[in-house]
Amino acid sequence: MKKQNFQETLDSLIGFKISIISDDKTVHDGLVLDVKSDFIVIQMNPDKQCYFNLNQVYALSKNTKEFQVQILDHEPTQKQSFTELINELKGHWVTINRENNLSLDGFLSTVTNDYIVLLNKDKQLYIQLSNILYIFKGIDNKESSENKQQENKDGKTENKQSESDQVKESDSVLKEDTEVNSKGKEEPVEQKQEQDAQPEVKSEVKEEPAF
Repeated sequence: MKKQNFQETLDSLIGFKISIISDDKTVHDGLVLDVKSDFIVIQMNPDKQCYFNLNQVYALSKNTKEFQVQILDHEPTQKQSFTELINELKGHWVTINRENNLSLDGFLSTVTNDYIVLLNKDKQLYIQLSNILYIFKGIDNKESSENKQQENKDGKTENKQSESDQVKESDSVLKEDTEVNSKGKEEPVEQKQEQDAQPEVKSEVKEEPAF
């Protein structure tokens, strides 16, 4: 019986969920979409199709209880090597994962035989191809998620300030109502005091002369 090489073994994993263990012992889970000469295509989530550099893969694992192959619609790449794939992504925004789950993103401007150049704002990142664990087109949504959390935080702060202003306004209105009510209650007392201060007028009764 002919023994299979590593690539042929990986071909049998297409359509199955696997766990990829990198050289730094980081584990990445996903569904195998395709296998090429030196890279493997993994669907990490519905919006994340990643290309793993097999030279950075330490081991792979598969659940032995799973026998059902999953078929996903995806656009297969015609590139057979990792370097050719990187060249295909040139001119796009990409995200790269390196050792210790370190993630870098930027505009892929330059591709050579042993390194690439990413542009991100005022920085140029020079990354060796041999150090790339996986790459995918687009930017990770971590930054947008943090911005959303910041927006929610700012919104909560504004709400708290608004509630504080409403409380202050309510206190002011309540204070004015109290003053008005207290004045209204004091007026009858003042009127009573004025009435008490007025001299008492006694009616004079003239006596008729007796005959």
